[in-house]
Amino acid sequence: MLRLSPTGAQRILQAEHFEAVYGGAEANVAISLACFGHPVRFVTKLPANTLGDAAIRHLRRHGVDTDHTVRGGRRLGLYFMEPGQSIRPAQVLYDRQYSAIAEAAPEDFDWNAIFEGAGLFHTCGITLAISSNARAVAMEAVREAKKRGVAVSFDFNYRQQLWSVSEAREAMERFLPFVDLLFAGVRDAVEIMGISAPTASDPEGQTREALTPLLQQYGIQHVSSTFRREESATRHHLSGFTLTREGVLHRDEGHTFDIVDRIGGGDAFAAGWLHGWLKGWKPEKSLSFALAASALKHTITGDANIATEQEVFNLMNRKDGFSIQR
Repeated sequence: MLRLSPTGAQRILQAEHFEAVYGGAEANVAISLACFGHPVRFVTKLPANTLGDAAIRHLRRHGVDTDHTVRGGRRLGLYFMEPGQSIRPAQVLYDRQYSAIAEAAPEDFDWNAIFEGAGLFHTCGITLAISSNARAVAMEAVREAKKRGVAVSFDFNYRQQLWSVSEAREAMERFLPFVDLLFAGVRDAVEIMGISAPTASDPEGQTREALTPLLQQYGIQHVSSTFRREESATRHHLSGFTLTREGVLHRDEGHTFDIVDRIGGGDAFAAGWLHGWLKGWKPEKSLSFALAASALKHTITGDANIATEQEVFNLMNRKDGFSIQR
């Protein structure tokens, strides 16, 4: 989809010009994984017009295969992002009704060709929320993935502007049985899935109490989440956890950073963790890599994290400090 943002520190009410950026949750994950060296195939439906062409070029320039993207439909989905500044938080407005993917149908897609050679399928709750059509496409995709033994990764990504908690819970209860690798937090488990609020006062205890039921009930292998401490709209600290189905909890203290672009930080985390999983790393290494990748994304304009694996490792190891690289 297309993101439109006021320039500088302007609010939407003030803006006479908007900066255009192409992105979207799964697209951001796809680009990041491609930048880490993985062959990535992105599947969606885009309008057969110049905006659709531009979105495809955006993906291809970062090495993402778009050969199975379907063309057609009325329009490209939009969202408006007003950047936060100091004590003023960022705001997002969605304009996705009647978009091509919102009106897509499962029969639009050639699932045999799409899943040929695939080892992992990733999607998120935003796609489920867009429309009943998009939800049906996503459900068909995970069924087709499971038929072929392809692992499924899913990020909750709950957006209250797009649907209600009750709608989200009903969809998640149908979707989670297909999921192997989950990205979700304590609030997702409690507020959306109805898990009892944790009684522990520490983050580790809260994570165990809230997320263990999801792992056990749906047979999920791992669930990973971030904890964000906000010093201001433009300075955050990000730490995180990975909890395995066996009950092993991994924690990483993460990073503190100043924000250039807040959007896509969670997608960068998911891509970083999936990179480690695809490489066969232990969960603790995948978690450290994911947090460093997410921290780097916050310093990069645009939706997607275009950092390389080596750049993430350099941050993890503090190898190059903050000196100019030349």
